[in-house]
Amino acid sequence: TTEDEKTLWPAQVFRPVDSPEPLASFGGVESRHAAGTGTVTTPTWRPRWGLLGWMGFAESGDTAVPDGTALRYQLSMDGGATWLVPDVGRWRPAAADEAAEPWDIDAAFADLPLDADGLTVRAVLGSDDGAEAPVLDELVIRADVVGDPDQISFGPISSPQQAGRAFPISLTLVDAGGLPVTGYTGTATVETSLGPVASFASGPFSGGRATAMVTIGEASAAVELHASAAGVEGWSDTFQVIPGELAALELVSGDGQFAPAGEALPEPLRVRAGDDEGNPVSSVGVGFEVTRGGGSASPANVFTDAAGGASTSWIVGEGPNVLEVRVEGRDDIAAVRFAARGDTDAPPPGGDEGGGCGCRATGAGAAPAGILVGLLALGLATLLRRGNAGA
Repeated sequence: TTEDEKTLWPAQVFRPVDSPEPLASFGGVESRHAAGTGTVTTPTWRPRWGLLGWMGFAESGDTAVPDGTALRYQLSMDGGATWLVPDVGRWRPAAADEAAEPWDIDAAFADLPLDADGLTVRAVLGSDDGAEAPVLDELVIRADVVGDPDQISFGPISSPQQAGRAFPISLTLVDAGGLPVTGYTGTATVETSLGPVASFASGPFSGGRATAMVTIGEASAAVELHASAAGVEGWSDTFQVIPGELAALELVSGDGQFAPAGEALPEPLRVRAGDDEGNPVSSVGVGFEVTRGGGSASPANVFTDAAGGASTSWIVGEGPNVLEVRVEGRDDIAAVRFAARGDTDAPPPGGDEGGGCGCRATGAGAAPAGILVGLLALGLATLLRRGNAGA
């Protein structure tokens, strides 16, 4: 039951009554030890933040190799899919039951690749006759590794940059010694000293480095970028962001509304300034000027925001109204024109108090009675022409 090896000999057995002496016989003694080999495979070790170089391999602790036994090793760089042994300055796949002595492993250790998927060790233990067995205690692997992330450094950023136009940046995640943290494969987040960036797109870190495209929508004489990744952060040098070269002013929304005369339109008037590539241009001064119908715009002069937009509220006068938006000091930029209608309080024909003719309704959806009458007249004239042609 204890599985210990015993040698059995005949023995006199005491009995309380007379009995024949027991007889015992035995053949050749057979050892219970088993000769042959067995293996032990370690978990895969992976450097968390990056590997700089393999340094050494050694046995440690109470490891012992008695006479008649052997303890050799194979290494794997792909999690055990392929086992390797050293061979004159290189590593090659091991043949069946082939393994190397620890000193041969140590001598070729520095030749292992640095881009390996970690390191796995398989120990091959053998005994010639089973009377003795090798003992494997600990293995010591020495490697030069990257430290924990300490900060993010920015590559040079040229100055000035143009507001609304994307430009590239480079980021390097480093440890306290300034070495790239090659094991980090996440992405970074970036904001500016002015607030969130207009847009940002970053690829994952590879080899401790990443590139990104950044767009800053607002012009400023002094801007810094702030990046965060892997729990650390970093700041760029200060650079200037200038407005883009204005190419056009476009109408965004607010045209074709109506409201009671003397009141503001339901929706503000909105315009957008852009460059020749359609990027927004901020800090452009635009003026809102009423050219027909009276009324007023408030505010009358506005600077475009980070998205290139500017807006105002329009109080309309009676009847048709026209408002023009121009870029201050830029006669070469075409003006944007808004049209609106100011209604009176006179009751509509037929005493319809519900605003059926559009005289009392406000918004952009109701059609004036004059327009409806004109459309009916046009339709009648078309029918008459067709009738004459048929005759």
